[in-house]
Amino acid sequence: MFPIVFYIPLHFHFQMNEGMSREQSEFNMAFSYLNRMNVLFYNANQAAIELDMYLWFHSLRALFRELSTEMKEEEISYWNGTYEQVERTNQNGRKELQLVKTNGGEIDKINGMLTKQIKNSPGGGVIVSPELYEALNMFEMYIRGILKDSGLQTKMQAAAEKALK
Repeated sequence: MFPIVFYIPLHFHFQMNEGMSREQSEFNMAFSYLNRMNVLFYNANQAAIELDMYLWFHSLRALFRELSTEMKEEEISYWNGTYEQVERTNQNGRKELQLVKTNGGEIDKINGMLTKQIKNSPGGGVIVSPELYEALNMFEMYIRGILKDSGLQTKMQAAAEKALK
């Protein structure tokens, strides 16, 4: 397997959430965000019911991206793997930082199982390996746990009448 490499020009590199402050808008994307999450969870549920492992996996990947702002760095690394920045000279002689994957995460393992599943499916028939199904199920349960722990599933209010405000 070849390493995954991302090219980042040296003059454009910055750390996520590095104290960048921006003026806050009076509008927000809360309803749009929750609607996207709802559609993705619906897609994931339907795919699981229909044993469409490809759609299930990619729906969960999209949910993972949506919820990544609610996750700790260690959680993201566990699922996505770890990356290292390496300075290299490109073909034009300019120095660039390359983000090289140094350790695969659980998502890579699931993707490998899915690729094997697709290659071994005779004529597109639905024969699902129990390991792949369980890995996707655990990935979805983890994502749902992040949703709940972040208060996105239900508002954390002591009084029920305040939960819908």
